[in-house]
Amino acid sequence: MGAEDKLVAPSGFDGPVRNRKITDPLCLLLLFASWVAMTYVGIYAMNKGNIYDLLQQKDYKGRLCGTDEDENGKVLPEFLAIVDLGLNRKCVASCPSVTDKEILICKDQATIANLWGCPQNSPPHASDYDLLVMCGACFYSLDSIEIVKYCTPKNGPVVRDLIKTLVDKYKPATSANTT
Repeated sequence: MGAEDKLVAPSGFDGPVRNRKITDPLCLLLLFASWVAMTYVGIYAMNKGNIYDLLQQKDYKGRLCGTDEDENGKVLPEFLAIVDLGLNRKCVASCPSVTDKEILICKDQATIANLWGCPQNSPPHASDYDLLVMCGACFYSLDSIEIVKYCTPKNGPVVRDLIKTLVDKYKPATSANTT
């Protein structure tokens, strides 16, 4: 391949410059409309939004940890630990450093009182711990590390095994269907 093999335009070809036109006016209109819509969303967010909703975590009651106050008027702690099987969170002073089925992180008493099937003992008896977890009032202490104010369990399989063991313990026995 050398200079003699260079590309040669076909006869009558004058290049694309003379016949150019907008080929996608609908696409251009949609792009402009999206710019207008996103500009509106940005202005609305700046005027009416709350940046703390993005930066600070909320507990199971929708309260901002480290900012909002509890029922007694005290500012909530800033870390979030798992508080129920739904993996909802509760504001805590520090992340748990041990996995232990005998240490529970629980919702407040008023919330527990309104949960169906929960033992109402205060403080709970050790025999009630599994029931408190099953009814959604509490969760076991899980050895965690803090990641952006979230107490993140260090060992996922342990969490899975705790939940599986608990569910297997309380699920109704199924009988074989013999017909």
